Amino acid sequence: MDGGEGDDYGGLQQPAGGYADAGVADAPTDYGDVQNPPSPYDTSGKKPVPPPKPPVKADPKPPVKADPIEQVKSDVTLAKVKLDGLNLINMKRHRNGAAFESKFDAWTNSSTDIYVNVQPLLNTKKNPNDYNNARAGLVVAVIHEIVHVIQFKNNKRHPKTFQQMIEFESDAYSKSVAWMDDPNNYTYLTDTKKIGATTDSVDGMRDSLAKEKTAFEARTKVKVTKDDDNRTWLTGNDSLPKTIKDKAGNDKADYTVDDLYETP
Repeated sequence: MDGGEGDDYGGLQQPAGGYADAGVADAPTDYGDVQNPPSPYDTSGKKPVPPPKPPVKADPKPPVKADPIEQVKSDVTLAKVKLDGLNLINMKRHRNGAAFESKFDAWTNSSTDIYVNVQPLLNTKKNPNDYNNARAGLVVAVIHEIVHVIQFKNNKRHPKTFQQMIEFESDAYSKSVAWMDDPNNYTYLTDTKKIGATTDSVDGMRDSLAKEKTAFEARTKVKVTKDDDNRTWLTGNDSLPKTIKDKAGNDKADYTVDDLYETP
């Protein structure tokens, strides 16, 4: 770094007037303990044993919980991500839960509610490696959805059009990749004292997010005359289901953005 004029190296420069003017020439010859430092040994000639160092307090290991939603809450919180009163809800409780579970790890329905696909946790409960991989996947998914929560709050509502939904996704995938690229977050997901997911699994998640980021960034630059064309692109990209349920329980293919975000 450039210290500026005067070459001030934190107070280590020569005092004004040189060392003689600072009193060094008249200093006494007895330097006390600086000249004759005390012996590290006691009077018996034995070197004392230093006291033990206090143990370093490690971050707590995320506990395994019986309730899958509580598991996700715990894992996300220990990733140092604030939920700030957000509701994490089992995706099976959503009217389109069956369709969403086939596509999403999580779904933001509003600025307060995130629906979480807990099936991966239930399916892998008896296999620790697979279970930890599923936990890591849901941490990443919820963090992605929290970006949407912020977008919805700023927008005063869910996306108004499929075009805006694509723009929101482009931003969210970009932020999700950046989160995974943080070494501290990567360590949290892979360290056996934390989540303990395999590096292959986490690297695969990151690659998948990066591909989606590229696809959505490119799509934001495509101009269409009908917003339905954007829905067609989203379903073709496997980013939305081809049909959803209406309030009467009937399948609907030509659904609107408002249909998609209706209160389930």
